[in-house]
Amino acid sequence: MLTKKQSMSKTPRFVLTSLFFALILLFSTSLSAQDAASEEGAADGIPTDDAMVSAGESLFKANCTQCHAIQEKVIGPALKDVHQRREKEWLISWIKNSQKLIQSGDETAVSLWEEYNKTAMPAYPFSDDEITSILAYVKVESTKEPVAATTEVAGGDQTSVAGAQNAVSSGYLTAVLVVLVVVLVLILVVLGLIVSVLTKYLKDQKGELNEEDQEVVGQTFNLQKLLTSDFFIGSVAFIFVALLLKTAIDGAFSIGVQQGYQPTQPIAFSHQIHAGQYESDCNYCHTG
Repeated sequence: MLTKKQSMSKTPRFVLTSLFFALILLFSTSLSAQDAASEEGAADGIPTDDAMVSAGESLFKANCTQCHAIQEKVIGPALKDVHQRREKEWLISWIKNSQKLIQSGDETAVSLWEEYNKTAMPAYPFSDDEITSILAYVKVESTKEPVAATTEVAGGDQTSVAGAQNAVSSGYLTAVLVVLVVVLVLILVVLGLIVSVLTKYLKDQKGELNEEDQEVVGQTFNLQKLLTSDFFIGSVAFIFVALLLKTAIDGAFSIGVQQGYQPTQPIAFSHQIHAGQYESDCNYCHTG
């Protein structure tokens, strides 16, 4: 039977032994994970160390974001997992000179070129190591959850809202002008009816009217006098100015001088991503 002192001495020894084996297990697991990552990098020839990824990120954002994104299709295809779809050597040849690869008859290159409406990708004088660093950045970013989807939807909503606001503004001006014209016509009709009724009434009262009143009542309609009257000229001038202002405002809306202007693009994408997140030059997609 163990004494109390012997039992207490064996307890910490057991604890120390357990901790020792636990540390060995954690260390071996860490080494296995590193070996697996190294084997993965060695399998496709694309390392994922921090220095390589950082260099690739700088090159990618400076040269590639005008036409590409990782998680979404822009002018060119989305680049997520491109290292799994294409071999590294093919990607290097494509990035250096896509047209040369197309002209060589490479089936994949020709298929991509035709799929994207024969849009030529510019040649880049990068070294193999620089292209590898770009692929390393794309490889790492491909493992991340997409964060641009919500932003893109928000950008699309803003574009729709801006377009709806423009349509409402133009429609509102048109409605106001139509209402004004209708009101003016109604006023003229009412005035004509009033004049007609009063004239008929006064003619029935000829015996009670003096000569001046009879002369006024006996006046006939004079079109020339109407056309040269201040009321008619003022009405025509008002309508002309209103139509001119409406045309000018519609023209201003069409060229995008209003706040929140977002023109319709041949290829739909969010300006918040391209012009905001990636800081792409507007001249790549817009002229003028």
